[in-house]
Formats: sequence, structure tokens, C-alpha cells
Amino acid sequence: MRNTDPYSVLGVNRSASEAEIKTAYRRLALRFHPDVSPEGHASESRFREIAEAYEILGDAGRRREWDSQQRPEYNFRDLRAERPWPSQVFDRYDAPLRFRGYRASRGWGDFEEFVFDFFRAEGSGVGRRPQRGRDLHYNLTLDFSQAFRGVFATLRIMDATIEVRIPPGVDTGTRIRVPGAGGPGFDGGPRGDLYLIIAMMPDPFLSREGDDIHLDVSITAAEAALGARISIPGPVEPLVLNLPRGTRSGTMFRFAGRGFPSLGTRRRGDFYVRTRVVPY
Repeated sequence: MRNTDPYSVLGVNRSASEAEIKTAYRRLALRFHPDVSPEGHASESRFREIAEAYEILGDAGRRREWDSQQRPEYNFRDLRAERPWPSQVFDRYDAPLRFRGYRASRGWGDFEEFVFDFFRAEGSGVGRRPQRGRDLHYNLTLDFSQAFRGVFATLRIMDATIEVRIPPGVDTGTRIRVPGAGGPGFDGGPRGDLYLIIAMMPDPFLSREGDDIHLDVSITAAEAALGARISIPGPVEPLVLNLPRGTRSGTMFRFAGRGFPSLGTRRRGDFYVRTRVVPY
């Protein structure tokens, strides 16, 4: 980490709450994720800094340890210097993906939210005792509808082809753990784990706020005055909006329970539509 202070990396003060830290992390992760940043691979270094900072501040125990030590030499740059990671590892493991539709009858594996372990190798030493294999990390980009409904992704990782279940409702910053799909162990040790780091591409019409979806839709003066049934874009398929007579510009309509599923719960967000009256 170029900046050894994780608070400075995330742009929060030392009294920031967990929610403020998570919000700052998600905003920066979306901005600098290599798959969505216009800077491309040039953003990877900044992205790693953000991930490493959140590793510290996103864990209550590590944050307390950091705050109590307040020593600039406690950082991930030192850890990487002891065991360097090959520069070509991203190209080696960033394999092609194939998606197919999510089936509700099938479950998904263990996943954790908003925790990054980016490009960190664990258990890579070789010795007489069994050593655990490296954890591998994969940046996975989904479009809006894939994140909404969930998908199956087929990946070729090293010598294996695996199918990973991506649950409905993931967002930028979600981390999905696939146990035992990482690097091979040494001297009979177990394989490491594979972590999928999710980035959700923006939609040209729909926006996401938490688990809620928002849409601004233009209607004509005649539709507003007389009422109408109009088709509007949805996250997977079009929806029908019933406009009552006398609808005004700025009127908000709510489709209850038609937003994103909330990870780890049975709750769903809502779908909000705001009208804008145009003269034609």
C-alpha cells in the first residue's frame, strides 16, 4: 500500500462508522475496479490499495489492532516483499467466462460481502510439513440483469473447470468464496480457495440504491392528462405502468418487492418510477 494509512486510502476519518467505511469502500471499488475503470490496468494498483485498506478497517479486530499500534511499518507492502507475487498472475488466472441463467432450484456456495483479499498469497511456502495452497482471486464483471437474477459462471482455473453459482442480488464489492478451488497444496496439503470479486456494470436506464431500483420515465402531456398504460424497462423484462388521469411531473410510483433480492435474507427491495412530463 503506497499510503500506509488505511483511513486516508478510503478517505474517511478515524471515527468513521462501519457503515461509512463500507460506503466509502464500495464507491472507490466501483470507480477503480479494473473491469470498469476507464484507466484499465493502470487502475489495478489503486484498486489493490483500496482492497487492502478495507481488509484492515472492514474487520473490527484488525481495525482495533491498527489503531492501537499506529505504526506505519504495519502494512501489506512488507508482507508482499517477503513473498512476492508473480506479475503475470492476473493474466494466468483471468480465464474466459460462460454464463447461463440462474435456476432458483439450485443453491449457491459460501459467500461473504465486501471483503477483499486482492492478490494475496497464503500458505505458499514449501517445506516438509503439508502446506496449504495459494488463494486465487478472479475479477468477475456482471451486467445489471445478471446481478439481479443470478447466474452460473463456468470458469477454467488452472487445471480444472468449475461452475460457480452467483446468487441474485450481488453488487460491486461482493466476494464469493469457492472452497478448495485455489492453488494446489504442497507436500500433501489442501488446495487454497478461489475468491470471485464482483463488479456490476451500470444500466443505461436503471439505477441501483442498495436493494432498490430507480427509473425516470418521460410521458407526454396527453398521457399525463388522460391516463395511460405504458411499457417501461425492468431489470429482466419490461413492466407495465398504469398512469392515472392528471399525473404530474415528478410523481413517484412504487412496485413493492420488485427490486434486488437482499443477500442473506428473504427481503427484496422496491422498484421506483418517477415521471417527467414532456410536451410531445
